[in-house]
Amino acid sequence: MTKTPKKTYQLKQKVQSHQHLEYLSFSDVDPLSVLSDYYTNHKMIVPHKGTIPKEKTSLLEQKKEIKIAKRYIKLHLHRTITLEETANKVFLSPYYFSKLFKSEVGITFIAYVNHQKMIHASELLRNSDLTISHIAQSLGFTQMSYFSKTFKKEFEMTPKEYRKNPTS
Repeated sequence: MTKTPKKTYQLKQKVQSHQHLEYLSFSDVDPLSVLSDYYTNHKMIVPHKGTIPKEKTSLLEQKKEIKIAKRYIKLHLHRTITLEETANKVFLSPYYFSKLFKSEVGITFIAYVNHQKMIHASELLRNSDLTISHIAQSLGFTQMSYFSKTFKKEFEMTPKEYRKNPTS
């Protein structure tokens, strides 16, 4: 003889207590379908114990996605990195990824990518003899003027001035 689970027994008691269902015997009712119906009808009212609410799960995932995106950016500083390709890497739409990135990091995706590239450029200017144009190309900049403008915005001096006096 099999033992009736507590929940099934409780449901049986509820079913048998309803007057309009008195004609049914418990043997006519499939316990699995009763449980399935019960949980389907009550899952919105009574959350399962031990589960993380959906909002918290997505917050945990968001942080993970941003970490993955930042790692991806650092690994691909040598070329042009687009918002769309990075969003695809973390399986988010570009629009949502853009909003999420700004809310988590505090700056836009492009500003973050350029900041990381400028940090790397400053290290190369200080520690190598590479030409400024070679450094710009090695960081995915196709136009020297855009590289210089971005560098000056970050460090308040041109790459040439920085190379001469990196401590200013």
